[in-house]
Amino acid sequence: MVPSLAYARAGVEPRAVLAGFRWAWFRCLDSYADELFELTDAVLTVAGPVCSVPELSLEPVHRRGHQMLYLALARARVDIVRLRRSLAGLSPPRSRDGRVRL
Repeated sequence: MVPSLAYARAGVEPRAVLAGFRWAWFRCLDSYADELFELTDAVLTVAGPVCSVPELSLEPVHRRGHQMLYLALARARVDIVRLRRSLAGLSPPRSRDGRVRL
């Protein structure tokens, strides 16, 4: 079981659920995991629309250069089966009335 699933079922804070999912996502990344993880953070934290891939390497959370970004995109592998299991079992945080909390 993915750590995030146990947190979600136990009613733990959404931040812990997110941390668990981030760990599960990192474990799905085969080679170039650190680079792809930083790329994911850059995509999620960029202020506006992304117009080009090198633009992401300018985000503060992306600590490697744009050359590593291209290398990781070309050669990295993601364990799709593991990712599918992580996503399928994830329960989004809900408020007391049952609505999903953002």
